[in-house]
Amino acid sequence: SAKHHIVCMHIPPFQRNKFDLGQAFSLVQNVFPADAMPDLLLCGHLHRYIRLMPDAREIITKKNVPCQIKNPEALPYPVIANDIDTCIVVDVTPSALQIHVVDSTGKTIDQLKIRR
Repeated sequence: SAKHHIVCMHIPPFQRNKFDLGQAFSLVQNVFPADAMPDLLLCGHLHRYIRLMPDAREIITKKNVPCQIKNPEALPYPVIANDIDTCIVVDVTPSALQIHVVDSTGKTIDQLKIRR
């Protein structure tokens, strides 16, 4: 019945230094019914910031570090892997999730709005 669903995992959807979006999707679909899929997947583990958008064509990194994508169209929601010196702040309203990512100096390095 919640309007927004956020999933947190320690290890992001990757395998052997390649992101495997199908792996994360299979984990999440076993927890959520098909009509209540998450709006956002948050993870850590990598020690670098990466944001993948649903079509996997837009990959945002803090230092423009390239990453490889396996199964690029498998995940229907954004994935954010947090860095060791960034903080993810999610403001939740009835109509949207507003995500701000700030570094240790307070500088915004990324932001995203997800409307429901």
